[in-house]
Amino acid sequence: MESIGNSLSASEKESYQILVVEDNRINRKVVEKTLNKAGFKCDLASNGLEALEILHHKEYDIIFMDVHMPEMDGMEATREIRSKHGTHNAQIPIIAFTASVLDHEKELCIEAGMNDFIPKPVELHRLIETLSNWVQKVELVS
Repeated sequence: MESIGNSLSASEKESYQILVVEDNRINRKVVEKTLNKAGFKCDLASNGLEALEILHHKEYDIIFMDVHMPEMDGMEATREIRSKHGTHNAQIPIIAFTASVLDHEKELCIEAGMNDFIPKPVELHRLIETLSNWVQKVELVS
């Protein structure tokens, strides 16, 4: 976990805004604890509708989004976020959590507007590696 965002100070990591959208309570807590250990804080949502409500009040640097959830799934939520042209949230990196690693599922994620994906069950090193890659991309753009 030492390698994540090496160019970021502890206060910069804490100010990096992460939203985790996952319907499984245990998975949400595992992701939250992993991010906290890496020096990041995150907000949590249990479905796409809750995520959209949160996004009306706060901007994020990255979203980790479960694909299959009740009420509003991750693909529908991503399409809704992407439809908000001209806003910060329309450009935010969205990383899918999906139990399916089939190419068709990955294509659907990309078509919905997701930028990347992490297979479930989420492997902690993969979560950190993916976050590190996107932190670096965001740093380059900033």
